Amino acid sequence: MGRADIARRASIEVWGQVSDSRNFIYVEDCADAIVLAAEKYNDVTMPLNIGTGIGTSIRELVETTNAVTGYRGKIVWNTDKPDGAWSRCSTSREMQQVLGGWVPPTDLQSGLAKTISLYGRTKSRRMPNGDVQPTSLVPIQRPDRLRTGRNSRLIR
Repeated sequence: MGRADIARRASIEVWGQVSDSRNFIYVEDCADAIVLAAEKYNDVTMPLNIGTGIGTSIRELVETTNAVTGYRGKIVWNTDKPDGAWSRCSTSREMQQVLGGWVPPTDLQSGLAKTISLYGRTKSRRMPNGDVQPTSLVPIQRPDRLRTGRNSRLIR
């Protein structure tokens, strides 16, 4: 919808079943969870699922994205096209226990708003081949500095 809104398209096509659900987590929250897990989780024999534990239907995702972008075009639901598993939503109980009660602080709408805002800022800087111009890239942090916590500053 971000591209459709920017391009002012009259309609977009969404593939698959609208009731299929997925677990969406904002990338900064995921990064924070990975750092916490690296510090606190010692069971190398079992993977630790990181997520919100909240199943979001594809319909809800599309509607929330429309609300964030202000897209008012027509949504064409094409259920004849391929889709994935009906549900990919793991529970977050084990993650919360291992990470001391931590839960991802960013809700779906806020995460989408941040992501779409970044996309909008970099979209105008894309070159014809699709690459982002170097002036819009974020510098890579030194590996000896980690961000801990949602609104924390970088620490050594």
